[in-house]
Amino acid sequence: MARPIKVYVSCVQNELADERLAIKHSLLNLPLTVQWDFNFTSASSGRLSDEYLDQIWDCDLYLLLVGEDITDAVRKEYEVAAEAEKPTVALVKEGPRTEEAKEFVRSLKRKPRPRLFLSVEDLEYQVEAGVSDELIKCFKRLRLEESEMRELARRRVESLSLIHI
Repeated sequence: MARPIKVYVSCVQNELADERLAIKHSLLNLPLTVQWDFNFTSASSGRLSDEYLDQIWDCDLYLLLVGEDITDAVRKEYEVAAEAEKPTVALVKEGPRTEEAKEFVRSLKRKPRPRLFLSVEDLEYQVEAGVSDELIKCFKRLRLEESEMRELARRRVESLSLIHI
C-alpha cells in the first residue's frame, strides 16, 4: 500500500464549505495511487488546540484557503506551516474581504504567491495545478512513484497549453 499523503487544509470553515468539498474532490482526482489523508481545521472560532498545530508539523502539504474573512486561528496555522517550511498552496477567493483578510492576503505576496479563483470550478483547477506543482517538486522526499509524477507533469503541461490557446 502506498504511503498516504497528508494534506492540511486551513480556512474559516463556516464560510467556505463548498470550496472545501471541491478541494477534496480535486485532490482525489489527481493521477496518484497514494492514499490521501485530509485534515480540515475547525478554525472558525475559539482557541486553536495543539493537536491541530501538531497535524501541520506532520503534514506533507499545507493548503490555505482564504475567503471573505480571516481568523487568528487560520493566521496561526499559516505561521506554523511557514515555520515548518511546509510546501504550501495558497488559494484566495475573489470577492469582498474584511480589512484584516485584505491585509493577510497582501502579506502572502512573498511566499507562497496566492492563486486567485472566482468559482468552485476555477478553484478545482487551481488546486490541481498548485498541488501538482508542489508534489512534482518534492516527489522524491515523499517517496512517490516516478511514473505518477510523470503523469502529473504531463497533465500540467496539457492544462497549461489549453490556457494559452
